[in-house]
Amino acid sequence: MDSDTKVSGSLLELACAELAHMPGAQVVFRGFCVHYSADDVSRLKEKIVDAAEWFCGFKAEKAGPDLDLASDLCARAVMLLERYSQFSAEQKALAVGAVRYLTFRVDAVPDRNGSRGLADDREVMNTVLSRLGLDDWKVSDAPRIITLPSMDIPLAVQEVSADLQRRRARWRSFRRATNHNKNSNPD
Repeated sequence: MDSDTKVSGSLLELACAELAHMPGAQVVFRGFCVHYSADDVSRLKEKIVDAAEWFCGFKAEKAGPDLDLASDLCARAVMLLERYSQFSAEQKALAVGAVRYLTFRVDAVPDRNGSRGLADDREVMNTVLSRLGLDDWKVSDAPRIITLPSMDIPLAVQEVSADLQRRRARWRSFRRATNHNKNSNPD
């Protein structure tokens, strides 16, 4: 899928320097920063949807990733790919690195590790957003504070967010039905 053209440069070095307090994340992220073709970017968008589905499915169990944070991160990932053609080659590699880090389930801190599982993903995403001059799009570490600016939100981001909201509602309904069935069966 990826062209495996590793990228190095000042933006990547600065981003990795910001991630120095997370050496595992830094190494994985650096390895994910490659150039992608337009076709590869389309497939990467599909991986965001796959990751969102996985996050929602895992939430049905007691310990899983923070679904609100997952939704915010997926929205940012889609936004990065929507703007991909506007970025320089080095910026494109950073964007790909952040999105691949998010969609890779077993990174420095595996995503299934409850509230901690996506903390490293948020750190990587925020570092990349900062390096791309998109500080207004950073994901807050405060509980469920959306920092997306109301202007210039790509339609795809809105669609992914709406899709995640629908999936969340379906999982809640499923869990309620499952719990109801467990309580009504005497076995």
